[in-house]
Amino acid sequence: CGIFWKRDTFASVAPSQRCEYRVPANDRIAMAQPLQHIATQQNVLVVSTHLHWDQEAGHQAAEAEELLQFVASAEASLGTGCTATVLCGDLNATPGATAHRILLNRFQDAALHEGLPSYPPHAFTSLKPDVYYFARPRGQQYN
Repeated sequence: CGIFWKRDTFASVAPSQRCEYRVPANDRIAMAQPLQHIATQQNVLVVSTHLHWDQEAGHQAAEAEELLQFVASAEASLGTGCTATVLCGDLNATPGATAHRILLNRFQDAALHEGLPSYPPHAFTSLKPDVYYFARPRGQQYN
C-alpha cells in the first residue's frame, strides 16, 4: 500500500497515519496522507488500502468497517481543514460485495455518476477487480 503524489502539485500537510487491520492480524494495512493542493490551497485526505483477497473468509467486511473508523479518526485529527477524502485501493471485491456496500454507506463510488449509474457489463474482467476510487466531500454523506 502506498500513496504517491507530484510535489509540484501537492504538498504534505501532516505526517501519514496507518491502520493495521485486526482480523486477520498483521496481514493488511491502510494508510492516510493529508495533502494540500498547492494551486488552490485546498486540503484532501488520501487513503489507500488493500483488503483481504478472500471474500468468503469474511475478513473484508470487518476490514471495511475498521477502515471507516480509521478514516473518521484521520479526518477528525485534521479538524476542519480537510475539504475532501479520497479512498483508493485494491478491495478484492466486485460491486455489490459486502465490503463494497459498507464503503458506499459513507463514500460515493467515483467511477459512477449521473451519466453512468452502474458499471457496464463486462466492466470487470475477473472476480477480483484491482482498484476502486471513492470520494466524499467533507461534510457530505451519500445515501
